[in-house]
Amino acid sequence: NSPKKGFISFQLIGSQRIAPAKLIVLLLERAIKEAYHQLQQSIQPLYENREASNIADLVMEYITGWNRSRRIIHHDELLSEAQLERYSNCREELLHGRPTQYVLGHAWFCDMRFQVDEHVLIPRPETEEL
Repeated sequence: NSPKKGFISFQLIGSQRIAPAKLIVLLLERAIKEAYHQLQQSIQPLYENREASNIADLVMEYITGWNRSRRIIHHDELLSEAQLERYSNCREELLHGRPTQYVLGHAWFCDMRFQVDEHVLIPRPETEEL
């Protein structure tokens, strides 16, 4: 059963119907490398290039549980549905100006990892020097 001329065919994913062009975009965004680049580009208006790259690295490590080296080696691996949901949530929160530490739920201070949320101040690197 081929699609009729002039009609767009749709792919079913779960209970959603998705147009072919949108499906390609979704699959590309699922690859670790593409998700990283998309995140980095989307937050660049809010941060300098280097900081946007660092934040994208932190978020991708949080989402995948993999360090940068492992993500580079497995750059074409696809994110799971749960990882995609976390990715989307993190991206939206960052785009709304929420601090990275609150998005990730932790911050490093004096080589120790502290759990943080809106009820605590984010430890600053400058304070470590005091």
